[in-house]
Amino acid sequence: MTETKSPIPSDKVRTKIMDFELSKGGAVEYALEDGTIIRLQPRLEQALQEIDENGKPILNQQGMPVYHFNFGIQTQIIPRNRTLYIPKPPSQPNAPPSGMTV
Repeated sequence: MTETKSPIPSDKVRTKIMDFELSKGGAVEYALEDGTIIRLQPRLEQALQEIDENGKPILNQQGMPVYHFNFGIQTQIIPRNRTLYIPKPPSQPNAPPSGMTV
């Protein structure tokens, strides 16, 4: 049985999904004049490498592989008094703690 390759549309680029791990992390903090701290931490969500039909990396003019990245940012706001309000858990009289059976 012969495997046929589906043609790549002319408006698409063939890429390989790259595995990755965090090698050094860190947050950036901004202090607002009212004492509030804004903490931002970038996250790499996806890394792709352009490849040719044989699976070899496509190189740019400087001889470096061509990558495409998707990033997200985790944001944390820390009020000056470091107090937050969260919803109360629902009250269930005589109910065992969650995960326990009676």
